[in-house]
Amino acid sequence: MNPAGFWIRGAFPILIGWLFFASAHAKITVFADGRIFLPVIVPADALPSEREAAEEFGRVLGSMFGVRWPVRAPINVGECGFYLGGLASSASPDGKLIVAKDFFHRKGNEVGPDAFRIRSSHGSIFIDAATLDGIGFAVDWFLQHEGGVRWYAPGAMGEVIPYRANWTLPELNMVREPAYISREITGLNSTEEKLWARRNGLRSRVEFTHALAAVFPRSVLEEHPEWSPLIEGKRHGPVSDGDQNWQPNLALPGVADHAAEVACAAFQCDPSRLSFSLGINDTVRFDQSESTRALVEPVHYFRGMPDYSPLVFTFMNRAAGEMSSHWPNRYLGCLAYFWCENPPPFRVHPNVLPFITTDRSQYFDEKYRAGDLALMSRWGASGVHAFGLWEYAYGRGFVVPRLYCRALAESIRAGWHYGARGYLAEVEPNWGFDAFKVWMLAQLMWEPDRRIEDLENDFYSGYYGAAARPMRRFFELCEESWMSQRGTPRWLKYYGQEDQALLFPVETCGKLRRFLEAAATATETPEETIRVKETARAFDVTESYVRFDGLRRALGNSRPDTLPSSDALADSVSKFVRLRENVYQKMKTASLGEMPAMVASALAGVMRNDPIPRLLWLAGYRNPSEPGRILTVAGISKNESRWWSMVAVSESQNSPMIRNGLENSALLPAKDKLKEPRFLYPKFGVLPLKWQVQAMPTENGQMEIVDNFADTLKKAVHIGGAYDTQLFQWYPVEPGRTYFAEAQLRGNSSPGNDAALFLTFVDGAGKSVGAGEMQSLPKGVTNDWRTMVLADQAPLGAKWVGVGVGASGQDSDDWLETSSIELRMISAGSR
Repeated sequence: MNPAGFWIRGAFPILIGWLFFASAHAKITVFADGRIFLPVIVPADALPSEREAAEEFGRVLGSMFGVRWPVRAPINVGECGFYLGGLASSASPDGKLIVAKDFFHRKGNEVGPDAFRIRSSHGSIFIDAATLDGIGFAVDWFLQHEGGVRWYAPGAMGEVIPYRANWTLPELNMVREPAYISREITGLNSTEEKLWARRNGLRSRVEFTHALAAVFPRSVLEEHPEWSPLIEGKRHGPVSDGDQNWQPNLALPGVADHAAEVACAAFQCDPSRLSFSLGINDTVRFDQSESTRALVEPVHYFRGMPDYSPLVFTFMNRAAGEMSSHWPNRYLGCLAYFWCENPPPFRVHPNVLPFITTDRSQYFDEKYRAGDLALMSRWGASGVHAFGLWEYAYGRGFVVPRLYCRALAESIRAGWHYGARGYLAEVEPNWGFDAFKVWMLAQLMWEPDRRIEDLENDFYSGYYGAAARPMRRFFELCEESWMSQRGTPRWLKYYGQEDQALLFPVETCGKLRRFLEAAATATETPEETIRVKETARAFDVTESYVRFDGLRRALGNSRPDTLPSSDALADSVSKFVRLRENVYQKMKTASLGEMPAMVASALAGVMRNDPIPRLLWLAGYRNPSEPGRILTVAGISKNESRWWSMVAVSESQNSPMIRNGLENSALLPAKDKLKEPRFLYPKFGVLPLKWQVQAMPTENGQMEIVDNFADTLKKAVHIGGAYDTQLFQWYPVEPGRTYFAEAQLRGNSSPGNDAALFLTFVDGAGKSVGAGEMQSLPKGVTNDWRTMVLADQAPLGAKWVGVGVGASGQDSDDWLETSSIELRMISAGSR
C-alpha cells in the first residue's frame, strides 16, 4: 500500500489540520483590566520538561502584558488557569493520548510522539502531550498560533512578542502534531540556535546517517577479513575505528546478518528506540569482487553516477528482514545517497527507512525538478512504510545569497504527500541571508501545505516591520538571481567554488544595495535596525567578493602580447591585494557577534584561484628583474611567499628539473593503469605511466592521451565528463626550498567548473600544510595553449609536494587538456 495513501485517508486532519470545535459566543479571559485570570499551573512535583515549558510560558506571557506572570502549583480545587502536563492529562475526559507503537504504520486513534492536545473547560485551558518532549512543543505552538508570538531567528534579535492590553480566547478543543515525525536543521550549534530550534518545533526522531564504520569496527573485521572490500585486488579496511573511507562488502549475506544483530542489540538495550542507522559510509570505495559486480553489472547510471542501489538495498532488505522478525515495529534508517539515490528494481522492505539526498537548489532546471519529484513518487511506491528527505540548504560554503525558498516549499510539500515522514536540511546558516529560509522550513515541517506567500507576509512584516517592503524586494531579487541561472544542474553546484560570484554581477549588487539603503532609512525601532544591519553585514561580504572576483578574472585573462607596463602591473597587484583584504575584513566583521551574519569558512574555497604568479611569470619572461620591481612598487610583504617565489623563478631559469612533461614514451592502457573496476571507466584510454590518476567514475567520464595537433611530436592528456578527475605526482621536498610548477593547459570551462593547475604541500601523515594553491583557466573556450604557473616555499613540516592538473564539475561541453606538467626546485642561492 502506498504509505501516502494511508496518511491522506486516515490521518490527514490530525497531521496538518486541527480538530477545532468552538462555540461562537464562549470566551475565556486570560488578561483584562490589569488582572491575570489564568496563572500557569504545574504539579508540585513537575518533571523537568513540564517545569521548563511552564517557565517559558510564564516568561512570554509576562513580557506580552508587562507583568510578572505566576507559575505555580495548584492551590484550590477547580481554580482557573493554564494547566500543563500531568494535571491536564488527568483532567481530560478522553484520557491520555495513545502513542503509536509503530510511528509510520498506525492504528485507530494512535498519535505520533510529538502530538499534543489543547482544550478548554470551565474557564481553564488544559495542555498535555503524548510524550515528555511534546509539552514544550505544545506551549510554544500555542504561543505562536494563539498569541502571535514569533521566533524568527535565534536570540533576542529574532523574538517577537506582541504587547496586549487584554486577551480573550475562544473555547478550544484540538489535537495537533507535526506532519514530519523527524525534523532537523543542521548547523544550529550555539545555545541560542538550539533554543530557537526547540521553540520552532524541531526534533530528530530517527537515525539514518553514515554509520557502517561504527557497525563494522576493526575488531569485527579482524574476525571476518572477508567482509572487508576487495579493491584493486587487495583487502581494504578502515585505517582506524571511525574511518569512513571504505564500505564493507555489502553483497555478502553474513555482512547483513551482522548489521541486523547490532541493530537488534541496540533495540534490546533501549526498547524506546525507533530506528537504527545502517547508512553507508561517506565514500564510494565499494567492494569490487565478483559478488558485488554480480549485483551492479551491467552498470546503469542515475544523475550521471553509477547506480549501486541494487547492491545497497539488497543489503538493507536482508538486514531488515532479519531485524523485523524480532522487532517488527522498528526501522533501519539509511541514505539514498550519491550512488544509491534511485530506488532499486525490486521491492524494498517496509522496515527500511531511506533518506533521499538531493540538492533542490537545482530546481532552476525544469527537467531536474520534474525528475526529483518523480524520484519521490517512486520511493513512495517502493514498498517502504515511509522515507525521508535530505536537503542541502547551505548557508555554509557560499558568500552569496543562496535562496530558493519556493523550490524548498514545493519539495517539502510534495515529499509529504508522497510518503516522506522525516526531513533534514543541512544548512549551517548565513543568518544575514537565511533567516526566512530556515524559519520557513521549520514551519513547513509541521504544516507542509501552508502557502509560502502567507509565510512571507508573516515573516517580512513581523521581522522587519516598517522596512518590510524594501527587505522583501531585496530577498526576492536574491532568489530570482539564483533561480534564473543557466547551465547544467549539478549536486552542490558552486559550493565553495569561485563562480558563484557570476550569479550576482555588479549591476545586480547595485540594485540590492539600494534596497538595503532604503530599508535602513525606513526602520522605526532598534530591533528593525539591527535586523536590517544583519543582512547588510552579510551583503558587504558578497559585494566585496564580487568586486574582487571581477579584478581576479580580468587579471587571469591577461595575454603575453598585451601585457601592461611594469608600473601598471604593480598598480593591478596593489589593487588586487586591497580588494582581497577587504573581502577578509568584511567576512571578519560579518562572522563576529552572538549571531554571525556569515559563516567564515566559506572563503577557503572561493579565494584559492590566484592569477598573480602567472602575471609575474609573464613579466619575468619579458625582463627577469620585473617581478621583484612590481612587488616592491606594489608594497607587497615578504609574507606573500608564493608571489616572491616568482622572483626567484625569474632569476633562475636553469634550475634543476624534477619532472618534465608527461613521459610520452611510457604509456599504459587504462585497464592496466586503473586496474579494477575497469567497468566503471569505459571511456578511459591510454594514460601516462608514472603519473597517478584519481577519478570519480561518471557516466560520461573520459581521460586519455590524444594527439597534440599543435606539435606532432607531442601528446596531450584529455579530460572530459569529470565530476572530480586529477592527474598528479608526489615528490619529496626540502622545507624552505622554492618549488615551481608549470603546465600547458587549454580547454572549455563553464561556470561551476574548475580546470586548473595545483601545487600542494603535505606532511608525513598526508595532512595539508601551507596554502594549497590553484590557478584556473578562464571561463569559456581557451583553444591556444596557456602557460599556467605556481610557486611557493615548502613550509616547515612539509615532506611532499603534489603537482598536477584537475577538472571538477564539468558540463557536457567542457574539456581540459594538458600537454606538459613540469616541476622545478629553485637553486638555493637564487633569492
